[in-house]
Amino acid sequence: ILYEDADGNHRFPLNHAPDGSAYFTLYDLTGTTRFRIQTPSLRSPWQLVGAYVPPQFDAVSLRVRQPAYTGRKDLLFNDFKNCTAVDGSRIELEIRTDPRVHATVLSGSDQLPMQTVEPGTFRFARPLKEAFTFRVRLRTDQGFTALGAETTIRGEPDLPPVVEAVEPRRD
Repeated sequence: ILYEDADGNHRFPLNHAPDGSAYFTLYDLTGTTRFRIQTPSLRSPWQLVGAYVPPQFDAVSLRVRQPAYTGRKDLLFNDFKNCTAVDGSRIELEIRTDPRVHATVLSGSDQLPMQTVEPGTFRFARPLKEAFTFRVRLRTDQGFTALGAETTIRGEPDLPPVVEAVEPRRD
C-alpha cells in the first residue's frame, strides 16, 4: 500500500489473512488520506479516506421533576444517568451542541422531536409513566451522527399513603 497524509508519503506491505485476502489498517486518521494498492504488475487508482469529528454534546441537563405533594426533591444530572422517580414525574432534557447539528430523542422504534430553543440548544419534556428508555441522536447536515448514552428512568408507583395506628389511644 502507498498512502499520503499530512506527514508525507508512506509505503508498507499489506497484511495477509488466512483466507488469502490482503488488508491494511490506517490508524489515527486526523485528516484526508490518499492511498492506492500497488503490485509489481498492477496499480490501483488513488482513493481518498476522509476523517471527521463526530458531533458532540457540549452540555446535558437532565431533570426529573417529582410531584410536589410527594415531598421528594427533583433529580438533576449533568449527563445521561439512569434513575428512579415517582410515576407522574416530569422528565426535562436540555442539550447544547454545535448550532449546525440537529437532535432527536430515540425511544424504541420512535423518533421523538426535540424543541429547538435556539440554534444548538434543544429541549424535550414528557411525563414519566412506568419507565422511559431513550438515547439522543445528534446529526449533521452531512449525515454524521453521534449517540448519547442509553438512559432509563424507571417509574415507581404513586401509591396513596398508608396510615397505621401502632398504639390505639385510650378514651
